[in-house]
Amino acid sequence: MSNSLICPNQLCSYGITIDECPQHLASPDHPSTHSVYCQDDDFRLPLTLNGATSGFMTRTSTVQEIETCRWIQLTNEHEWDPHSDAFALQESRFIDLQDYQGYYSNDRNIATVNTKACAN
Repeated sequence: MSNSLICPNQLCSYGITIDECPQHLASPDHPSTHSVYCQDDDFRLPLTLNGATSGFMTRTSTVQEIETCRWIQLTNEHEWDPHSDAFALQESRFIDLQDYQGYYSNDRNIATVNTKACAN
């Protein structure tokens, strides 16, 4: 297989930390590890860049590697539906909660837009 894709949101939903920001683009107060991190196994997989796309090289494991190497599980047995509305709903609720708690207190939100011309 020449390309293998996995959705970062899927990994995050299973407790895997994805840091896709290249180290040279990270701000000094929030440095980047540019990696995939599994806390349960204390395992970090460094990412590399192919152009502007973060990723890592994969290949088919040998029988010896399958039998002797440590296994790191990035997903689980639960069905993954990338088209589910659940993520959008959870994001919306999170933003609403942050707004309610004053997290975005310096932001101004547009509640309505009037497209009719104003009378003088």
